[in-house]
Amino acid sequence: MGLQQVVVGSRMPVPMVPVGWARGAGLASRPHEERDQQRREELLQGWWDEAAAAWIETKLARSGSRHTRRAYESSVQMFFEFCQVRPWRVGGAQVIAWQQAMRKQGLAETTINLRLAALSSFYAFCCYKYVVTDPATGREIPLMEYNPVMRVERAKVSPYGRSVHLSVDEVRALLHSIPRNTVVGLRDYALVVAYVYTGRRSSEIRTLRWGDIRQEGGRVWYDWEGKGKKRTDELPLPAYNAIAAYLKAAGRLEGMGEEDCIFVALSGVATRLPGVEEAGSRPLSSSFVNRVVKKCARRAGLKWKRIHTHTLRHTAAMLRYDLSGDVKKLKDFLNHSSLATTQIYLDHNEKRTDTLWAQVEALIETG
Repeated sequence: MGLQQVVVGSRMPVPMVPVGWARGAGLASRPHEERDQQRREELLQGWWDEAAAAWIETKLARSGSRHTRRAYESSVQMFFEFCQVRPWRVGGAQVIAWQQAMRKQGLAETTINLRLAALSSFYAFCCYKYVVTDPATGREIPLMEYNPVMRVERAKVSPYGRSVHLSVDEVRALLHSIPRNTVVGLRDYALVVAYVYTGRRSSEIRTLRWGDIRQEGGRVWYDWEGKGKKRTDELPLPAYNAIAAYLKAAGRLEGMGEEDCIFVALSGVATRLPGVEEAGSRPLSSSFVNRVVKKCARRAGLKWKRIHTHTLRHTAAMLRYDLSGDVKKLKDFLNHSSLATTQIYLDHNEKRTDTLWAQVEALIETG
């Protein structure tokens, strides 16, 4: 289903229902009509289910990312599992209670805000995009009158508040710590090298298939997709060589098909999962890759608890910026949608030197 300005509910309404019934108003106004009330509740739930399906499809059409779709869908499901309230009966109190419960779980404010944003997106869709026919007037009306998430104050957080990057020495230590005398070690090394040299996000590397890589004009190129965008970039030779060495050691290089995933689990467990018949058919999960990165960082003697897959993207960005100092080139490298996003990123990661401290000291000393 493509993006539409308005999505119309397809179910036929129950006749003789007062205006506003679609949002749950007046459902119990006639106690003797319990059967009609049950029918209305069932119809309401059906419309909300259809609205949820339409909303999630628009998220996929807009972002092009199935990972984003899953994240949004999962957030909304978690909310309704928590509050146990029908969608049309949700108010700000339920949302605040969910926010507080997540804080008690120790979740970061960034994570909480992302989940609230997903829920807000769903209700905004039901308020402004999804309409039903009012049986009393025959007019189209929105499924929901207001967005309950808008009543909830969210914590202000920096988009890169917890981002860290590795120094050149730390990158060397990380790479040197990975043993390359085993297939698993070669795979992990190829993963880390690919992230450091390309600066791509987790899904943009771990889901690569053999058909995404090709050689043309004496260079190696790779097709990747992320945040709804598709691009072809040069694959740095160290990354390609590491990938080829890993696949050769695994005995897969010569028989790789275009749809075979490059980075896969190297155990029989993966092939025993439902629907997985061949080792190359299922990419590594984001959590698996994150564990690999943390394992390597711990082995290297780094502060591994603060290091994750995205740290390698920050590292790649800062290494290149330190070499070129060109913000526009860095924006293109990171595939940021705006230069302002890149500048926020740099402002957070930049360590500012203090060139006046000696003069301040002299001023104090002579006072």
